[in-house]
Amino acid sequence: MPTVTVKILRGRSREKLRDTMAGITDVVCTRLNYDPKHVSVYIEEVDHDAFMEAGQTGAEMIEKFGVIEKYQGN
Repeated sequence: MPTVTVKILRGRSREKLRDTMAGITDVVCTRLNYDPKHVSVYIEEVDHDAFMEAGQTGAEMIEKFGVIEKYQGN
């Protein structure tokens, strides 16, 4: 019974999160031959101030640059 956990910065719509979970489920089922009823997918949303890269929190990057460039996909 595969369990997949994805950590993502907070701010995506419920629809995008659901589509992402459905896509992950499809990949696991297709590539590993599982029935969808046996696949669990969790998305953990992380606040921008609870994430740090290169010594700056996500909130600090947004304040400085207006966006976290490599994470700006909505």
